[in-house]
Amino acid sequence: MEVFFAEPDQISENRIRLDEFESKHILHTLKKKIGDKITITDGQGNLYHAEIIETAKRIGLAYHNYEKFKKTVPEITLAVGFIRPNRLDMLFEKCTELGVNRFILFRSQFTNYVSFNLSRFYKILRQAVKQSLQYYLPELKVIEKFDEFIDQSANYDARLICRSPDDPGIITTLKDSEAGKLKSVILGIGPEGGFSPGEFEKFKKNNFTFVSLGKTRLRTETAAITGVSVLQSYLQYHKESNIGNR
Repeated sequence: MEVFFAEPDQISENRIRLDEFESKHILHTLKKKIGDKITITDGQGNLYHAEIIETAKRIGLAYHNYEKFKKTVPEITLAVGFIRPNRLDMLFEKCTELGVNRFILFRSQFTNYVSFNLSRFYKILRQAVKQSLQYYLPELKVIEKFDEFIDQSANYDARLICRSPDDPGIITTLKDSEAGKLKSVILGIGPEGGFSPGEFEKFKKNNFTFVSLGKTRLRTETAAITGVSVLQSYLQYHKESNIGNR
């Protein structure tokens, strides 16, 4: 199944009007025509089963039914110190495919590059959602002050920060925190220069747990993909184990 994207404001009662980007792909690449059936997500958990009724510059669709999907639990937030946009591109793409619900970009002491090209990042998230057949577009938040990032992380059930190979792994840490009860997890990854000693001290004072991603030194985007993969693998294992024990 191939899924296309429509902003919520492009959807009205039984009608959808796609933007030019989606329309061009559907008409010129896929050669769709009036009467063909396609599926649309609005990035808010809805999947529309629609039919092409107009092949103008912006395709017009009619839909007669849709499905509503629940968000996965626990929700995963990936917080990353700013890195260069070309490397953020891969991070956003792959971690969206892996099921991250929210991204936070923040400025820390050793941040050496900042970009506020949110429209570029949004396009990558949107494409990744379609490619991976997901129905919720991840949130994206930019925080300029490190202390503000600390404050906004206070309500997560589990707060994990990647620090040293000598720290316990993510799986060991989550076993100790009763993963089945978690509703939200935030995983923090430093920028290219890592975190400063003062920042690690702030994490400690605010009840973050330090974790390891192994013995090798990873680039920020590799660390993010690795961390989310390990986290998702463990959470899936835990869900399957609970199902088997019912």
